[in-house]
Amino acid sequence: MLPPSLKATDDASVHAVSELARALEGILDVPLLAQQPRRDVALLAVLSACGIETEMQLVSVVALARLVSAIAESRGRHPVAFGDYPTVSTPPFVYEEP
Repeated sequence: MLPPSLKATDDASVHAVSELARALEGILDVPLLAQQPRRDVALLAVLSACGIETEMQLVSVVALARLVSAIAESRGRHPVAFGDYPTVSTPPFVYEEP
């Protein structure tokens, strides 16, 4: 039984997880989706059902998923134009030779 803290609390999340369960029907068995989990819990359940079990596997999957959008966003800028790129904010620093 899924604890209440891990259950979806709004209609949009319940609907999204239901749609996910429907899309996976006959393809991948994820019993936890029937318990109306939060979206993040549903994602982890699906990844687990796909065989993603270790911390390193999970970190790799999430990093690769985010990389696609980062590459797409960066295509509109010159490769070294970090100052012009709106979402990059590096703290001020001074490089000193050792």
